[in-house]
This record gives sequence, structure tokens and C-alpha cells, in this order.
Amino acid sequence: MHVPGSSNPADLVSRGMSATDFLKSKLWGFGSDWLALSPSHWPNSYPEPVDETNLEIHQVSAAVMKTPTNHPWFTLCSSFKRLLRIVAYCIRFTRNSKEKARTQQTTICNPTPFVITPEDMEAANTVLCRLAQQDAFSTELELLQKGNDVPKQSPLRTLNPFLDQQGIIRVGGRLRLSQLPYQAKHPVLLPKKHPFAQLICRYHHEELRHGGGRLLLSRVREEYWPLHGRHLVKGIPAHKRAAPGKSYLSVFICFSTKAVHLELVGDLTTAGELHELFAMFRDEQQLHQIATDCANRGISWQFISPKAPHFGGLWEAAVKTAKRHLFNGSSTRLSYEGYSTILRQIEAAMNSRPLLPMSDDLNDLSALTPAHFLIGTSMHAVPEPDYSHLRSCTLSDLQKWKLVQRFWKHWTYLQEMQRDNSKLKRYDNIIPGRRFSPSYPLATCTYNPYALR
Repeated sequence: MHVPGSSNPADLVSRGMSATDFLKSKLWGFGSDWLALSPSHWPNSYPEPVDETNLEIHQVSAAVMKTPTNHPWFTLCSSFKRLLRIVAYCIRFTRNSKEKARTQQTTICNPTPFVITPEDMEAANTVLCRLAQQDAFSTELELLQKGNDVPKQSPLRTLNPFLDQQGIIRVGGRLRLSQLPYQAKHPVLLPKKHPFAQLICRYHHEELRHGGGRLLLSRVREEYWPLHGRHLVKGIPAHKRAAPGKSYLSVFICFSTKAVHLELVGDLTTAGELHELFAMFRDEQQLHQIATDCANRGISWQFISPKAPHFGGLWEAAVKTAKRHLFNGSSTRLSYEGYSTILRQIEAAMNSRPLLPMSDDLNDLSALTPAHFLIGTSMHAVPEPDYSHLRSCTLSDLQKWKLVQRFWKHWTYLQEMQRDNSKLKRYDNIIPGRRFSPSYPLATCTYNPYALR
């Protein structure tokens, strides 16, 4: 019904009026008079369309999206094998019920009704594959059942699909003449992003002990061919790592040689050892034995003041160096064994630092490091071959070679020998027109190892 503007109270405010007229308006306070009459007396006027008016026409497009619905069986559980067992029990119950009704027997024919056989699991897998294909490939199934080819826009077109004897779509192709098993030559086609395909991939992912994506896809394709398989295996969650545990670094340093030993400590719990040590130290006989052993070995204990780490500058510097190597090495979270390996490398680097400032004199020997007190050389030096097992050498030759090895053993810092000292020599007695011929050589060798031969 159309209400004229003169009878519409809303037009009073929208079109504007004075405040005095608004307060006296009966239409705003009580409405139109015809509202108190019967509907037959209400206005029945409709606006007549004007032919000269150009009406604007808009074309509206609406897209209808069809949400695929999957069979409710695929939502029963989140385990592939458990779903197979559930369907296998249903198939067993249905078959036994039909057999009982046909033979009119009071006992079930199968003597072990609660034991699932491999044949039952295979039958359940066939049923689930058929249901999954009906959810996504209903059009292709109808065409293949009639003996027609799948449409060109179908994602199955390039896979040469065909129906097997059980009505399941399988992959065709050139492998049909190979000696591979039937399932490997013609795997079952599975739709992408289907719950059944995800259950299969998740099961094999756990069976392979959380292997890589290529290994998982290769294993799945031995029986099934999921569409967009690479994207499917990427969506399978990886192995959940254990929660990170806290470890500690213990630093041992020798005050005589400044050699450092780093030890990875997994736990700081005492587990009762401190109570045993406390009881042992209170025993006078034990204290006397410990003091005697320390005196015999020349061991004396010296303790710093409590809460005064600045008194232990030597080990605090070692802690700082070890932490710098740890932080600069890598930010990747490692396992316990990985950190043990990293600490061995840091320990070798710390024990190979020179104890004294480096010298620029080429005649000086190699720098002394804490590793020289431990193994006789730097832990980063190239190991020298051992020729003591060569019996073909005479005693004199072997002694000569050992002497050569002992000499070259001190020249480990070869980068210090890059300087050319011959350019530092000056020759002021140069006569014009005379060939330059110094009376002494530019470089001399104070030791020739080959002269010993």
C-alpha cells in the first residue's frame, strides 16, 4: 500500500518545518485520521509510472558455490587402521547376518567372529576407496561405468583412468606390461584434500618414522595415487620434537698452563651426594686422610671471598670466551650430543690461543699455547706423519729425518713468513755506468735440511 506524503508523519521532519508548527502538528502527535477507520476506507492510490523517466537497470551476478560433502564414515576417527577395523567389523556383521538368514542357523558360521583377518581389512579398504571416489569423482564414475571417456576438463584425463572389477577407479598407463605388482602398476586414485587421503598419508608418515616428503609420497604411490600428492604430503605435520631441556656448561681451567676443559652438564640436582659429602667432611678420620693425600700430592686449596667473582679473573675470562664462541657459532637449537661436539671444538680453539703476544720477528719460534703442554702442539696444527714404522730406512737416515722434522716443527705460523726483508737493505755505493754486483747475497739460509743427507 502506498501512503501519500501528506499523510506520512515522517515527511514533516525530513522536509523541514518550524518549531511552532511542529508542536501544533496533529499529524505528528496522533497520525492520520484514516488510521481510526476500517481498512476499506484507507487510501488505495498507487503512483503511476512516468514514461519519460529513464530507469537505470543494473545486472547482478550471483555465484552459487557447492560445498562438497564427504561420507560420514570418514569422520568417525582420526586413525587409518582404526577406521579400517571399524568398517571391517561392519562388513563382518553384515556378511554373518546374511549367512545366518540364508541357512537358518542359530550360530554364526565364523568360529572366531571377533578376529579381523587380512581379507576383512582389504575388503574394508575397498569400500572406503569406493566411497571416497564417489564423493569427488561421481561424474567420472558414471561415464566410466557406461564405457565412455572422462571429460577433457577432468583432472583424471591425463592419468588414463579405468574401472577395475570392484568398481574402483585406477590409474592406467604404460606400466601395465611391467613386472610390478598390480597395485603398483595401477594404484587407486584418491581425490585431493580428502579426509581418507590424509588419513593414509598420516599413517604411512608415522610408519616411516617421520621420513621426508619424497619418501612418504613414494611409499603412498605404491598403492594409491592421490591428486596433487606433493601438496598433500607437505600438509602432513612433522615429528613433534621433545620439549627443550636446560643444560649447563662447566668450565675447568689450569692456573699453571691456562689449559681449559669444557664439560656439558645436563642436570644440577644433587641426588643426595651433598649430604654424603657433608657427613664425610664432619668425620675427623676422613678429614685427616684427605689432608694427608693432598699433602702428599702437593695440593692446596685456595678459596676466594664469598660473592666476589672479580677475584676469579682467570676463569671469568674463560667463561666469557666460551660464551662468545657459543653465541657466535650458531643460533640453532642442538641436541645434547650436538652441544658436546661444539664444546670440543670450542675447547680446541681456546687451548690453541697464544699465551704470549705474537712476535713479528721471523727468527722466533712458533707461539706457545696451552695445547703444547697437553699434546705437544697446537690443536689446530696439521699433524705430522709418523715415519718410525719405516724399517727400510737406515738408522742414520731416520735420525736425519727426525732432525728435519724437529726443526720444521717450530715453523707452524707460515703466514708470518710473507714479508720480504731484502727490500729493507740499502746500497749507497752505486757507481754510474757500472753493473750492480753486491759483494754479499741478498738472502742467506742459515740452515739447510738437505745438507744432512
